[in-house]
Amino acid sequence: MRRSDSWRQWLGSLLCLVVLMLALPVQAESQPIGLVVDGQKLAMDVPPLIVAGRTLVPLRAIMEALGARVEWNQGNKTATVFHEGHVVALPEGSGKAVVDGAEVTLDVPAQTVSGRMLVPVRFLVEATGGEVDWSASDNTVYLAVKNEALKTTLRITKANRELPGKPPELWKAASEMDFQLTAPSREYTAVDGVVHVEGRVAARLNGARIVLVVQGPNGRGRETTLPIGNGMFSGDIQLVEGAGSYTIEVYAPTQANDGRPSRVTDFRAKNVSTRLRQSPYYPRGYAESGLNLELPTNGQIAVDTAFGLRGTADVKLNGRFLWLEVEKGSAKWSSYVQIRDGKFDGQAHLGGGAGLHWVTVLLQDGIGSSSYAPVAYVPVMNTGVKAVRQPLVVMPFGQEAQLRVEPLPDSVPDGYVPVAGQLMSRETAASVLVRVTRGGEHDDVFIPLSEGRFAGRVPLALGAGDYELSFMIPWTSMEWREAATAHVTNQAVQVVRGFRYSAKAIEQNLQLTAPATDPSTAGAKLL
Repeated sequence: MRRSDSWRQWLGSLLCLVVLMLALPVQAESQPIGLVVDGQKLAMDVPPLIVAGRTLVPLRAIMEALGARVEWNQGNKTATVFHEGHVVALPEGSGKAVVDGAEVTLDVPAQTVSGRMLVPVRFLVEATGGEVDWSASDNTVYLAVKNEALKTTLRITKANRELPGKPPELWKAASEMDFQLTAPSREYTAVDGVVHVEGRVAARLNGARIVLVVQGPNGRGRETTLPIGNGMFSGDIQLVEGAGSYTIEVYAPTQANDGRPSRVTDFRAKNVSTRLRQSPYYPRGYAESGLNLELPTNGQIAVDTAFGLRGTADVKLNGRFLWLEVEKGSAKWSSYVQIRDGKFDGQAHLGGGAGLHWVTVLLQDGIGSSSYAPVAYVPVMNTGVKAVRQPLVVMPFGQEAQLRVEPLPDSVPDGYVPVAGQLMSRETAASVLVRVTRGGEHDDVFIPLSEGRFAGRVPLALGAGDYELSFMIPWTSMEWREAATAHVTNQAVQVVRGFRYSAKAIEQNLQLTAPATDPSTAGAKLL
């Protein structure tokens, strides 16, 4: 690539500003020129000048507005611009500039006025496609930015001027592992969807991980990690929920094998980007889990209604289940995928219609275990507009208990759902609990078991609408565990009324006489 082409490419990515007209009307020195970039009036202690038909603008004012750093060397009278690994040197009074080692000729030499370097706008832009307007009424050049990258840079610069600039505060535990956070350098920083995190810790922690808990605008904290190597850690954290304020809590171990890291600092990030990003978060358990999820490491995960999860696993995990818990707002859906022959392939149902869903992937602790540990948090964009009801899902409990539920209707006309099934359990149980939920309210319906089987009708007592039915089984004398979920629509407008029985009443075979008009006595016993 020719040097001039390379220079233009760098200027486009660094500045992406606009071409100013080759010449502006010559104004009297008593009428300083103003400069407004994309609606932001730049604060300049030295105004732009017009020299030999070319407009010169203050280098530092524009460069710092674009997020660059400018240094002045009094010894050789040179201004140097640093931005994202690129370097531009501008000697005072010279018609040349050096851009990443390549010499470039300027239309008009750079000049110093009142201690400020002024350079020709043409040098800064080179036809990158914006718009310019000259307002004689207020003697101002208006620059309209079309490049989205520069628009974002300007928003970040403006936001950082308004946010507190002090560094993140270290907690007491930080001294125990020689923890230092070098990026971000501010307690509250503005970013474009990604916050870069890096720092140093004691070398004894090599091989361990820094834990970051990212809490986005929806208020839920999710964990991801950065590996420690050579006493350092570094990585980019995607802010996946779009624009808004994020809080990032940082935890570090005191020893390499410490499974309970201590909180060492926290900081906030203001995401000025409205673009949603779908990069997964991997918590501590993933690296040691023996799983390999086939997920994109960057870019969007966009699907229509169902998210497919597949991958490979250590053969020692054969027979275990992955629990896929889907969330959108306060609504949740679940599904299960079993690992077989070192592989898994299943789907998570996205029931909340279009928009961002979170899929938490949890690994079963052991075959038959009821405990699961998170191994990934996956943000998924559902492109399907219509909210789709989740099918019946039965949770695996292994040898301790197995619940079978016969298929349920999608909707009922009269406010009652017929349910039936079988519970095979090591423990003797008298009933199955069906929790009926709608709009944050719920009713508990106990259905008696006879020789391990149950059958009855569950009332949808809150009128017409969509309901979630959670089938729960007795786990201990004091605990019930969810074993299956389903969703049913009630078409009946009237509110269902009837007797409500407790589990104890069912154990003692308590029966009450109901009015003949009350259909709730036909099977299910109500709490």
